[in-house]
This record gives sequence, C-alpha cells and structure tokens, in this order.
Amino acid sequence: MRSRPAAHAEVPPLPDHERLRLEMHQCVARAAGSLIDFAERAAQFIAQQFYTRYGCEDARTYFDRQGPVSWRTCQKALAVWEGLCRLPEPERPGARKALAAIGTHKAAALAPLLGHEGQDWRKWVAFAQEATEEALQEAVSDARGARPRG
Repeated sequence: MRSRPAAHAEVPPLPDHERLRLEMHQCVARAAGSLIDFAERAAQFIAQQFYTRYGCEDARTYFDRQGPVSWRTCQKALAVWEGLCRLPEPERPGARKALAAIGTHKAAALAPLLGHEGQDWRKWVAFAQEATEEALQEAVSDARGARPRG
C-alpha cells in the first residue's frame, strides 16, 4: 500500500510591506533586463546604420529625435551590452541576469570594468548590491584609475 505524501504546510502570505518590496525589486530586474535586450538590438541597428533610413545622419540624432529612448539612455545601455560582450561567452548569461538584478544605473556604472583582466564581475555585482550608486561609481573610478568628475 502506498503511503500518502505528507501535507505541506501552507506558507502564510507576506505582509504588504515585504510583498511590495519584493515586487519592486522584481520590476527593476525586469526593466534592467529589458534595457539590455534593447541594447542588443540598438547595437545592431547602429552597426547597420539603419538610422539613415529615417533621415538621420547619425545614431545620436536618430535616438534624440525619433528613438524609443534618448541617446544618453541608449549610450548607457550600450555600455552594459559592450561590457557583457567582453566577457567570455559562457559567463554572459549569468552576468546578464546579475546585472539586471542590480538595476540599470548600477549596471551602467559597472560596465567599464566588465571583461577586463583582474576585474571579477561577480565580486563587483556583490558589492553593487550593497553599495549606493555614488559609492559604486567612486569604487569603479578608483579601480579604473579615473579621476572623479566635477
């Protein structure tokens, strides 16, 4: 005779503040993932100079006048995409997911370090999860030997 599986305890619903916090984080991850998807397509659009088919001399003009996002936003997204492309192929899916989870601004801040020798993207993402955008940008600038702006 087969025994019945043990009944699983019902998981209580999350309190509203925890549920909304979780949902907000999930939305940010989806938005950042969508921006990376956008960047992949934008890179192809720019490489093939499709902006000329819309009467624009360059990509900047296209995005600022007709694009789905501004040129500045496009540049940030492209920086993340280019950083992902510098990583070894097997690492890209995990890095893409991790960057989406930290949001677009932090992912863009990390982009210049991605794929460069001596820069472990996993450690940087872990730092980014806990750091403010300002602290992250400062740490990235220090790692690059870049002078602070301003």
